[in-house]
Amino acid sequence: MKEEGQGEEALQCLREGSKMFQDDAEVWLALGEMMDEARQDEEAMEAYQRSLELDPDNVVGAFKLASVMTRVGRTEEALELFRMCSELRPDAPVAHNNVGLTCTKLKRFEEAVEAFEQGLAVSKDAQAKGMILNNMGIMYKDMGELEKAMDCFEQALPLPSVEAYINKASTHVDEGEYEEAEKCMREGLKIKAHPMGVKMLIVSLAFQDKIVEASQLLLNSGNSPVHHPS
Repeated sequence: MKEEGQGEEALQCLREGSKMFQDDAEVWLALGEMMDEARQDEEAMEAYQRSLELDPDNVVGAFKLASVMTRVGRTEEALELFRMCSELRPDAPVAHNNVGLTCTKLKRFEEAVEAFEQGLAVSKDAQAKGMILNNMGIMYKDMGELEKAMDCFEQALPLPSVEAYINKASTHVDEGEYEEAEKCMREGLKIKAHPMGVKMLIVSLAFQDKIVEASQLLLNSGNSPVHHPS
C-alpha cells in the first residue's frame, strides 16, 4: 500500500495490526518505521521501544530507535542503544561507526577513537573503511588535531573516497592552503562527480582570485552564487 501512495491507509493498517497483535515485535517495528518516515518521532520511538521489549536482541529496532533519539536530542540514550548494537553485531562496521559518531557529538573523544578503531578492524570493504576514516578525520579536525585528521583522509583517498578528497581540501582551505585545496579537489573530481566537491573547488579558486574559472564552474554546476571571499 505504501508504494501505491496510500501511506495513510498503510499507517492505519499497522496501527490496527499493533492492537490485534500486541505481542508481535515485527508489527511494532513496521509501525515504528512508518512513523519514523513520517517524522512522528514520539510515536516512532514508542513503537520501536515496544518492539525491543518483545525482542530485546532486535538490532534493527535498536538501531532505528537510537537514530530517532539522536534526531530529537536524546543523545546519551542513543549512545547506549548504539553500544548495544555494536555488542550484538561486533562484525558490523556501521555499528561501531555510530558509537563513534555519537561519542564525538558528546565530546567523549577517547571513546569515539576506540569505537572507530574497532569499526576499522572489522571493515572488510573499501566503502566501510572510507566511511569510518572520514568520520574519524572530521572528529580530529573538530578537535584541532589537523595532522591526525589529514592522516585519516590520506588513508581513505586510495580506497577511493571522493569524500576524503573533499574533507582534505576543506582542511587545506581552513589552513589557507588554497592551491593545495584546488589540486586535491581536481584529483577527487576525476574519481567521481560530486556537488560538494565542485563547491569546494569553486571556493578554492575564488580564494586564489581565479574568478573567471570559478564563475564558469558555478554556471556549469547550477549552484547558487558564491561571493568572493573577503
